[in-house]
Amino acid sequence: MQALATVPVATALPQQPVPTGGGRQGGGPRPGGAPQAPGEPLDYAVPDDVGEPVPHFFQAAQLAALTRLGDLLVPAADDEPGAVVARAPEFLDFLLSRSPVERQTLYRTGTDALNAQAARQFGKAFGETSAAEADAIVEPLRNAWSYAPTDPFEAFLRTAYRDLRQATASSRARAVATGNVQTVRWLRPL
Repeated sequence: MQALATVPVATALPQQPVPTGGGRQGGGPRPGGAPQAPGEPLDYAVPDDVGEPVPHFFQAAQLAALTRLGDLLVPAADDEPGAVVARAPEFLDFLLSRSPVERQTLYRTGTDALNAQAARQFGKAFGETSAAEADAIVEPLRNAWSYAPTDPFEAFLRTAYRDLRQATASSRARAVATGNVQTVRWLRPL
Protein backbone atom coordinates (compact mmCIF):
# COMPACT_ATOMS: atom_id res chain seq x y z
CA MET A 1 0.00 0.00 0.00
CA GLN A 2 2.88 2.39 0.75
CA ALA A 3 4.34 1.78 -2.71
CA LEU A 4 1.13 3.00 -4.32
CA ALA A 5 1.11 6.16 -2.22
CA THR A 6 4.50 7.23 -3.57
CA VAL A 7 3.54 7.01 -7.27
CA PRO A 8 2.52 10.41 -8.64
CA VAL A 9 -1.12 10.38 -9.67
CA ALA A 10 -0.48 12.13 -13.00
CA THR A 11 1.86 9.39 -14.19
CA ALA A 12 -0.48 6.62 -13.01
CA LEU A 13 -3.37 7.88 -15.13
CA PRO A 14 -3.39 7.36 -18.89
CA GLN A 15 -3.04 10.60 -20.78
CA GLN A 16 -6.21 11.70 -22.54
CA PRO A 17 -6.12 13.69 -25.77
CA VAL A 18 -7.21 17.30 -25.45
CA PRO A 19 -10.58 17.79 -27.16
CA THR A 20 -10.66 20.16 -30.10
CA GLY A 21 -13.46 22.27 -31.48
CA GLY A 22 -15.99 24.47 -29.77
CA GLY A 23 -18.60 27.13 -30.03
CA ARG A 24 -21.04 25.57 -32.47
CA GLN A 25 -24.07 23.39 -31.99
CA GLY A 26 -23.53 19.96 -33.40
CA GLY A 27 -19.87 19.47 -32.53
CA GLY A 28 -17.46 17.76 -34.87
CA PRO A 29 -14.22 19.02 -36.36
CA ARG A 30 -13.83 22.74 -36.89
CA PRO A 31 -13.43 23.97 -40.46
CA GLY A 32 -9.81 23.72 -41.48
CA GLY A 33 -8.91 22.24 -38.09
CA ALA A 34 -8.80 25.74 -36.55
CA PRO A 35 -8.28 25.81 -32.79
CA GLN A 36 -10.95 27.12 -30.47
CA ALA A 37 -10.68 30.83 -29.79
CA PRO A 38 -10.26 31.87 -26.14
CA GLY A 39 -13.62 32.60 -24.55
CA GLU A 40 -15.59 30.89 -27.34
CA PRO A 41 -18.28 28.58 -25.94
CA LEU A 42 -17.85 24.84 -26.30
CA ASP A 43 -19.60 22.75 -28.93
CA TYR A 44 -22.70 21.01 -27.80
CA ALA A 45 -25.27 18.67 -29.20
CA VAL A 46 -28.59 17.58 -27.78
CA PRO A 47 -28.16 13.80 -27.38
CA ASP A 48 -31.75 13.08 -28.44
CA ASP A 49 -31.13 14.90 -31.73
CA VAL A 50 -27.98 13.02 -32.75
CA GLY A 51 -28.33 9.51 -31.39
CA GLU A 52 -30.77 6.67 -31.16
CA PRO A 53 -31.67 5.30 -27.73
CA VAL A 54 -30.03 2.05 -26.70
CA PRO A 55 -32.35 -0.51 -25.06
CA HIS A 56 -31.49 -0.98 -21.38
CA PHE A 57 -34.20 -3.25 -19.99
CA PHE A 58 -36.65 -4.63 -22.55
CA GLN A 59 -36.06 -7.17 -25.28
CA ALA A 60 -37.00 -5.95 -28.77
CA ALA A 61 -40.46 -7.59 -28.79
CA GLN A 62 -41.26 -6.21 -25.34
CA LEU A 63 -40.20 -2.67 -26.30
CA ALA A 64 -42.25 -2.92 -29.51
CA ALA A 65 -45.28 -3.94 -27.44
CA LEU A 66 -44.81 -1.03 -25.03
CA THR A 67 -44.35 1.36 -27.97
CA ARG A 68 -47.61 0.13 -29.55
CA LEU A 69 -49.35 0.44 -26.19
CA GLY A 70 -48.07 4.00 -25.84
CA ASP A 71 -49.30 4.85 -29.33
CA LEU A 72 -52.72 3.46 -28.46
CA LEU A 73 -53.11 4.93 -24.95
CA VAL A 74 -51.36 8.31 -25.36
CA PRO A 75 -51.82 9.33 -29.00
CA ALA A 76 -50.84 12.71 -30.39
CA ALA A 77 -53.57 15.30 -29.87
CA ASP A 78 -53.84 18.70 -31.57
CA ASP A 79 -50.35 20.17 -31.46
CA GLU A 80 -49.06 17.98 -28.64
CA PRO A 81 -46.94 14.88 -29.22
CA GLY A 82 -48.06 11.43 -28.22
CA ALA A 83 -46.04 8.88 -26.28
CA VAL A 84 -44.14 7.61 -29.34
CA VAL A 85 -43.01 11.07 -30.53
CA ALA A 86 -42.13 11.99 -26.94
CA ARG A 87 -40.07 8.77 -26.70
CA ALA A 88 -41.89 7.76 -23.54
CA PRO A 89 -41.36 4.01 -24.14
CA GLU A 90 -37.60 4.54 -24.48
CA PHE A 91 -37.57 6.62 -21.30
CA LEU A 92 -39.48 3.92 -19.42
CA ASP A 93 -37.01 1.35 -20.77
CA PHE A 94 -34.20 3.32 -19.15
CA LEU A 95 -36.16 3.99 -15.95
CA LEU A 96 -37.12 0.35 -15.50
CA SER A 97 -33.51 -0.73 -15.86
CA ARG A 98 -32.95 1.03 -12.53
CA SER A 99 -36.27 0.21 -10.86
CA PRO A 100 -37.08 -2.31 -8.13
CA VAL A 101 -37.45 -5.94 -9.18
CA GLU A 102 -41.21 -5.94 -8.50
CA ARG A 103 -41.78 -3.13 -11.01
CA GLN A 104 -39.46 -4.78 -13.55
CA THR A 105 -41.38 -8.04 -13.19
CA LEU A 106 -44.70 -6.23 -13.64
CA TYR A 107 -43.54 -4.71 -16.94
CA ARG A 108 -41.81 -7.83 -18.26
CA THR A 109 -44.77 -10.09 -17.60
CA GLY A 110 -47.17 -7.40 -18.83
CA THR A 111 -45.46 -6.86 -22.18
CA ASP A 112 -45.06 -10.62 -22.59
CA ALA A 113 -48.80 -11.01 -21.89
CA LEU A 114 -49.60 -8.37 -24.53
CA ASN A 115 -47.56 -10.31 -27.09
CA ALA A 116 -49.01 -13.68 -26.03
CA GLN A 117 -52.61 -12.44 -26.30
CA ALA A 118 -51.94 -10.84 -29.68
CA ALA A 119 -50.36 -14.07 -30.95
CA ARG A 120 -53.24 -16.16 -29.62
CA GLN A 121 -56.01 -13.89 -30.97
CA PHE A 122 -54.47 -12.49 -34.16
CA GLY A 123 -51.37 -14.56 -34.93
CA LYS A 124 -48.92 -11.65 -34.58
CA ALA A 125 -47.00 -9.67 -31.98
CA PHE A 126 -48.80 -6.84 -30.17
CA GLY A 127 -46.49 -4.30 -31.81
CA GLU A 128 -47.89 -5.32 -35.21
CA THR A 129 -51.60 -5.15 -34.33
CA SER A 130 -54.07 -2.71 -35.84
CA ALA A 131 -55.85 -0.17 -33.65
CA ALA A 132 -58.99 -2.34 -33.45
CA GLU A 133 -56.99 -5.48 -32.60
CA ALA A 134 -54.92 -3.72 -29.95
CA ASP A 135 -58.04 -2.10 -28.49
CA ALA A 136 -59.60 -5.54 -27.99
CA ILE A 137 -56.54 -6.70 -26.04
CA VAL A 138 -56.45 -3.68 -23.70
CA GLU A 139 -60.18 -4.01 -22.94
CA PRO A 140 -59.51 -4.39 -19.16
CA LEU A 141 -58.65 -0.67 -19.05
CA ARG A 142 -62.35 0.05 -19.62
CA ASN A 143 -63.20 -1.44 -16.21
CA ALA A 144 -63.97 0.94 -13.34
CA TRP A 145 -60.90 2.02 -11.35
CA SER A 146 -62.47 2.13 -7.90
CA TYR A 147 -60.11 -0.46 -6.42
CA ALA A 148 -56.68 -1.93 -6.98
CA PRO A 149 -56.84 -4.66 -9.63
CA THR A 150 -56.33 -8.25 -8.59
CA ASP A 151 -55.49 -9.39 -12.12
CA PRO A 152 -51.74 -8.89 -12.83
CA PHE A 153 -52.41 -8.01 -16.49
CA GLU A 154 -54.91 -5.32 -15.52
CA ALA A 155 -52.44 -3.99 -12.92
CA PHE A 156 -49.79 -3.77 -15.64
CA LEU A 157 -52.13 -1.93 -18.02
CA ARG A 158 -53.07 0.63 -15.37
CA THR A 159 -49.47 1.18 -14.34
CA ALA A 160 -48.23 1.44 -17.92
CA TYR A 161 -51.03 3.88 -18.80
CA ARG A 162 -50.12 6.13 -15.86
CA ASP A 163 -46.37 5.91 -16.56
CA LEU A 164 -46.73 6.55 -20.31
CA ARG A 165 -48.91 9.61 -19.65
CA GLN A 166 -46.47 11.00 -17.08
CA ALA A 167 -43.41 10.37 -19.27
CA THR A 168 -45.12 12.02 -22.24
CA ALA A 169 -46.26 15.03 -20.21
CA SER A 170 -42.73 15.48 -18.82
CA SER A 171 -40.94 15.05 -22.14
CA ARG A 172 -38.81 17.56 -23.98
CA ALA A 173 -40.98 17.10 -27.09
CA ARG A 174 -44.09 18.20 -25.21
CA ALA A 175 -42.31 21.15 -23.60
CA VAL A 176 -41.17 22.38 -27.00
CA ALA A 177 -44.58 21.74 -28.61
CA THR A 178 -46.48 23.61 -25.91
CA GLY A 179 -44.01 26.50 -25.78
CA ASN A 180 -43.38 26.08 -22.07
CA VAL A 181 -40.41 28.45 -21.94
CA GLN A 182 -39.43 27.65 -18.37
CA THR A 183 -39.29 23.92 -19.07
CA VAL A 184 -37.55 24.34 -22.42
CA ARG A 185 -34.90 26.57 -20.85
CA TRP A 186 -33.69 23.89 -18.45
CA LEU A 187 -33.76 21.26 -21.17
CA ARG A 188 -31.35 23.13 -23.42
CA PRO A 189 -27.60 22.70 -22.98
CA LEU A 190 -25.87 25.54 -21.18
